[in-house]
Amino acid sequence: MKRLSTYLTISLLFTLLLVASCKDSKKEESTNDTTETVETGQTQMKKVMDIHDEVMPKMRLLGQMTQKLQSEADSTTTRGQEALSIIGDLKDAFDSMNNWMVGFGDRFTPDEILDGAELSSEKQQWLNEEEEKVKVVRDKINGSLEKAEAFLGS
Repeated sequence: MKRLSTYLTISLLFTLLLVASCKDSKKEESTNDTTETVETGQTQMKKVMDIHDEVMPKMRLLGQMTQKLQSEADSTTTRGQEALSIIGDLKDAFDSMNNWMVGFGDRFTPDEILDGAELSSEKQQWLNEEEEKVKVVRDKINGSLEKAEAFLGS
């Protein structure tokens, strides 16, 4: 449980940093071809960050659902086994988000993430990869929460 609390704290701090910095990240547009490439990268970076911002608030729910399911999981019944499986999915989703954020932060500078700095062709390829990864993370988070809600509602 201490590990979950640590993850939540780190995740919340990362989110606060991103949200606070995103408010100041507007850049003036230019009409040359280089800027057009940057704008495409900026648009895609914003899309990636929008997905992050969509699911980040759900990180707390992952922990809350895990706690709610724990009493069911402590039993040796079939329902207890199902609860354990769902808890595993919730923890996997939580870990996936944290791992994605660390990996994403390792690949891109704050200027690239928040200020729209131009991306090299290699970093543009990385951004393409990260967009796919964050979509998988989003699906894991949403899917595990849906399973937990359905289980607890039954």
